[in-house]
Amino acid sequence: MQRSFAHASICRLYNGPMDTSSHKLPRVPDTAHSPQRDWLLWGVLGTAILMLVAALIPLILASRMSHRHHTYLLDLSGSLVYAQDHGSLSATRDGEPLRVTSSQVSRLYEELADAGMGHPCSEEPAGGTCLTFGDGSSLSLWAVPITEGGRAYDEGVAVRYVRADGWAFCYDTDQARYDDLVGTW
Repeated sequence: MQRSFAHASICRLYNGPMDTSSHKLPRVPDTAHSPQRDWLLWGVLGTAILMLVAALIPLILASRMSHRHHTYLLDLSGSLVYAQDHGSLSATRDGEPLRVTSSQVSRLYEELADAGMGHPCSEEPAGGTCLTFGDGSSLSLWAVPITEGGRAYDEGVAVRYVRADGWAFCYDTDQARYDDLVGTW
């Protein structure tokens, strides 16, 4: 205790008497709400939100397309089972009747599933091959030219499936050729 008293006494002698009224803390400027800082904060926040939305839109669209492709494969499988159970499978190529067996259509289903989904398409040209399953659904296939370079084939295949309730899914893929899928029927 004497040491503290002695230390304080030495400090008073060296520095002189301490006037507590003259020792105030310096005032800190208030910069938390300056307009310049608010503008910067809103700009950074807006940019971050736009970047997040721009990153999410392609993911949402790809997820939606993937879901539609899986729905199409499930529905096509159900149509194939219906046609096999009821013997109601029929086919036409360029408007002419075509003899098709259920094993050929099962192989077609496997090859379409293996090819995966391609790019969505919206229209069906005249011609090609059309399968009807007897449950009100149909599958149309036709040759399409490959528009992207660097592919192994000169043409791909476009596929359009229509359910009995009118729901349609149409896509083209370069992972299979029209002639390889239905050319030997």
